[in-house]
Amino acid sequence: MKLRNIFEANSILPELEADSKKEAIQKILEIMPPSIDKNKALEDILLREEDYSTGLEEGIAFPHARTSAVRELQLGFARSTQGINFDSRDKKPSHFIPLLLTPISSGKGHIMVLAEIIRKLETTDIRKKILDAKNKNEIYHLLTE
Repeated sequence: MKLRNIFEANSILPELEADSKKEAIQKILEIMPPSIDKNKALEDILLREEDYSTGLEEGIAFPHARTSAVRELQLGFARSTQGINFDSRDKKPSHFIPLLLTPISSGKGHIMVLAEIIRKLETTDIRKKILDAKNKNEIYHLLTE
């Protein structure tokens, strides 16, 4: 699945400033399409975070949830140069925060999206380019090329 099929530059927050994981998730949700039930999405993501933190390593956190808040896959993305505490495995702040919402009845398309984003963000060169990007359009291009 191509990221540009479920993702647009308007769903990128090029400089996220937040004091908590919850605030970071709220701010990403705010820029995502208005058709999303943002309160339900937040509730479901936070429930998922209680079970297991989506803070990975190398500055990556990937909050996601199956939720009735969407009818189709929705992807948002935020960059935080200051970093956000996402209870990451390596105990370091997260700078790259994709957020994926999957319909409850969805098949396995979300796994392909998760894998594609992680594959891109695993590359040190891409992470550096995203940190250096001047705007959301540059970030979008890096994520979808």
